Amino acid sequence: MVHIAIIGSGPSGCYVADILAKKIPDSQIDLFDKLPTPFGLVRAGVAPDHLHTKNITRQFERILSRENIRFAGNINLGTDISYAELKQHYHIIVIASGAPLDNKLNIEGESLNGVYGAGEISRWYNGHPEFAGLQIPYEAAPDNVSEFFRTGFGSNLSVNISAPSTETTSYNLSFARTNEEGYIPSNENMETSVPGVYSAGDIRVKDLRQIVTATGDGSIAAEQAQKFVEEINEKTKVAK
Repeated sequence: MVHIAIIGSGPSGCYVADILAKKIPDSQIDLFDKLPTPFGLVRAGVAPDHLHTKNITRQFERILSRENIRFAGNINLGTDISYAELKQHYHIIVIASGAPLDNKLNIEGESLNGVYGAGEISRWYNGHPEFAGLQIPYEAAPDNVSEFFRTGFGSNLSVNISAPSTETTSYNLSFARTNEEGYIPSNENMETSVPGVYSAGDIRVKDLRQIVTATGDGSIAAEQAQKFVEEINEKTKVAK
């Protein structure tokens, strides 16, 4: 049996799990997430009025219902489980942990009290536990509060303008090459500097990212992981 670990249960991670479960029937796929609930950006980064986009969670729920896919929440890579432990128990590792912080614009006033990034706001009003204590200055809002958020923070918050956290960077450095900003670069095949380890979605590149882009990365990572397994199996046959 092929054991596969996917770090992050957002769009990219879920698509990797779905494709690999189909392409490698003899596999056990474990999705790890530091939050107690799955679906990442779809759950916490999409505006509540974008129901069509959020409805993709129905498909993700079907993915998690597969017999060979398990979800483990409240698990921090580097704290609750180490990379060494993952490598000991899994043949393939896919990093799809996203980028939980807003990019800095490097403009005057962005560090002032009451100035928030779109990511912080969307996570706050979607009930993300790490942003529940965000102090929003309601007194500064006009009578139409919804218009305040739409005008001040953008009407399309499904676009993810984010960056990796220092927590993410710390565990990345232990096993795969990162760039100076903490991302895990991967090539067009989502391959990192370590064979059998792939990065997909927001964690691999600094850019304006969307859900459709993350899922596309997940599909490519899954295809390459399948080829990796096939190559290993072929080498094993030759050795015998």
